[in-house]
Amino acid sequence: MSESIVNVVEKVYEALEPLESTERRRVLKSVMALLDDSWPVNLDSLDEKSESLTDQSIPSKLVSDVAELNDKAQRWMNRHDIDMEILENFFHFSADGSVELIDLPEESNTKSKQTVATYLMEGILSLFGRGHPSFDDEDARAYCEKFGCFDSKNHTKSVENLGNKITGSKDKGWELTNPGLNAAAELIKEKAS
Repeated sequence: MSESIVNVVEKVYEALEPLESTERRRVLKSVMALLDDSWPVNLDSLDEKSESLTDQSIPSKLVSDVAELNDKAQRWMNRHDIDMEILENFFHFSADGSVELIDLPEESNTKSKQTVATYLMEGILSLFGRGHPSFDDEDARAYCEKFGCFDSKNHTKSVENLGNKITGSKDKGWELTNPGLNAAAELIKEKAS
């Protein structure tokens, strides 16, 4: 390589500095595509390093741009007539591209129903961040603890109440099924109305 990395970084900085954040991301994505490289970089490794705004033990998922959520998230939103204004009641979308679950759409006093809602919302959080509604049990449990619905004696039974809304296991991770995606949308729309 004839130019040092420092020189390249300086040139890229000079080119990107006058642009808005969303324009910078578009340029970087385009350049990475032209180079036949992936963008954004490995989201899983970034998730481990990212810090949540309210609790460092709860992972925040990264999205490339709030205005440009991945195609699957956009299709889910369109199918269920859910817009960003509704979602912002339950998720915090940061300027750095991270998204965090901040509230549950289930107002029930039962921990079991709140646990079901938490797992559904964790799937949607992953849909935004990874383009796929799959997640680790550990992440969902962390949110259950945050929202005060984790009941160690009955947690497994509460997760079983999800029925056909998720597939997978505690050890291998969970994935929302179509009924789970639909149930999450209904919960969100019910509370938002």
